[in-house]
Amino acid sequence: MTPYMVEFAEERGINELDHISSFGHAAEPSIMYPIITVLGLVILGYTLFKFGVEKFNAPEMPIAERWPFEGVGNTKFGVWVFLASDVVVFGAAIGAFIFMRLHMGWGEWTTVPFASWPGLLNTYVLLTSSFTVILALVFAERKNKKGLLGAMSATLLLGLTFMSVKAYEYSVKFAEGDWWWNGIEYSIYFVTTGLHALHVILGLLIAIFMIYRIVSVDAYLEDPRPVEFFGLYWHFVDIVWVFLFPLFYLM
Repeated sequence: MTPYMVEFAEERGINELDHISSFGHAAEPSIMYPIITVLGLVILGYTLFKFGVEKFNAPEMPIAERWPFEGVGNTKFGVWVFLASDVVVFGAAIGAFIFMRLHMGWGEWTTVPFASWPGLLNTYVLLTSSFTVILALVFAERKNKKGLLGAMSATLLLGLTFMSVKAYEYSVKFAEGDWWWNGIEYSIYFVTTGLHALHVILGLLIAIFMIYRIVSVDAYLEDPRPVEFFGLYWHFVDIVWVFLFPLFYLM
């Protein structure tokens, strides 16, 4: 039995642990617990990676039994699967918000953002960035390096603008003493918008890498599919914000 289980039991007045401790005394705090946890996560990540790159060869099947996504590339299908899993993640967070607000009373819920204009501004910024991503794909298909570089750079700048507004919004809340542990309203707000911000940061890192590739090796002019895949991810991030904005800023 770990010390954490003992502490959990003692805090709830459960002192009769003789029958539980028949296998020995409670374990002392040990560095082995975090080491085993990290090792398990590393093994899990490696296993999932190897599973993702494994090639499967199957015999040709009759038409009625064929893979329904045969005309879709593996990479593009993988992007859609990843986005579908992200729908589940954000769906859980948004569902928790709606459930807790209904439980506490829709009108009794504390609105966490100090004003609606940061959310509105960021909505315009992300919608505009979706347009620049489309332009980037068009320029890539036309093998226009300058246009592709300009559109990707505009997307990057708009993403940085979004994060700047979000950082200002968070700084105002922190200055007022509002943190994610202040209440359930604050927890859901910071976790959900913070999770979305992490997705934006990931998109910005990908955009920086792609811009570097465009400048250095004229990438994506012969094969514009990576630009399309990035656009799918970026559009998803924008769509999620379209849901978060009215829920947290207007209602």
